[in-house]
Amino acid sequence: MPLTRRDAMKKLGKLGAMSALAMSPLARVASATPACHPFSIVLHGLFLLDVFADYIQISTPQVCGHTYFAGPFSKKITDYTPVTGFHDQRWDSRIYDPPDPGDMPVLLPKVGDPIHKNAFLSFLVPFPDKIHSFRTFDESEVDYPKDYIRAKKFPLVLALEYTYLPNLPPIENTSLDRNKNYHVFAESPSDMDCPTAIKHGTEAIKKLWQMLPHQPGSIPLPKNPNKCAKDPDPDAGSPCLTKYEEYGLSELLLEERTPGLSVHLPLCANFIVQ
Repeated sequence: MPLTRRDAMKKLGKLGAMSALAMSPLARVASATPACHPFSIVLHGLFLLDVFADYIQISTPQVCGHTYFAGPFSKKITDYTPVTGFHDQRWDSRIYDPPDPGDMPVLLPKVGDPIHKNAFLSFLVPFPDKIHSFRTFDESEVDYPKDYIRAKKFPLVLALEYTYLPNLPPIENTSLDRNKNYHVFAESPSDMDCPTAIKHGTEAIKKLWQMLPHQPGSIPLPKNPNKCAKDPDPDAGSPCLTKYEEYGLSELLLEERTPGLSVHLPLCANFIVQ
């Protein structure tokens, strides 16, 4: 019997999920074993992951100052493709059960079904084998609406891990390289201090809340306003994700100008709907 969305949500709960939130002809790439196991879709910035019966819809709102890019990993921003719109293509799935969201924050059912038509960018992916969280804030470091969000951690970078290579790029009119992870950015390319980052993050999450029929009354914010960032994790469980792949747009730009400079990301987490 096919798995319904309600069944998928129940399964996520049983798994102990702790989760809160371009321009050339499409080139099809034949399925193949990636050179580095496994292949990952890496999300940078503010995304909402909505779990359906056999796929996940990933959406992000339009936020003033955000840049939206996607493509195979590169340290050069100019190698990525600008992206927008709704993309309903999906490659063949080999996973039939929803994944354990791991450390992601979960938006509880009371928020209602997300309104994806309000997104600036939205695309579909099959269930990954695993979900990895990087550059995480522990929930004890964050003030957040606990009546709407259940959380262990708040990740700044998320990797959806697959043991096989997709036969299509996740977003239309972008490229797919069998030897590289696929990155999607929805964030500001500007380097920010903590007061600026917190102000920007507040406005960004308000935009995400507008995609929900029943919005939380507040937003997640760091308890210590002087600690709004996390360093890259050398290895947080995904063997093919390098330190540089955890960098945001502002960090990649700084790395081009000043190699070796240690910089950080503002608090801008990914959320999943349960």
